[in-house]
Amino acid sequence: MTRATIENVRLRTGDRAIIIGAAAIVIYEKAVRDDADLISHRVSAYRKHWLGRIVADAVILTTALHLAAALEPEFDVFHIAMKHLRRNVGGEQ
Repeated sequence: MTRATIENVRLRTGDRAIIIGAAAIVIYEKAVRDDADLISHRVSAYRKHWLGRIVADAVILTTALHLAAALEPEFDVFHIAMKHLRRNVGGEQ
């Protein structure tokens, strides 16, 4: 990359949110004292109960599909939720 190209790179708010979210997970996982409190271990604990498995798997699948942009907006639970919680998502009212 040339210097001009590097200078034109700008982080968007979403980029900052991803970086902050990833950093928060790293900081939490490093700081946690009991391995049972690691995020992956908590999710595994939820999945031991039939209802916890359904909820955890639904959240994981929904999040993965959202992040992969694998769904049309009308089927994306996050998009639908934000449409009702935030104003002017994607130019919609």
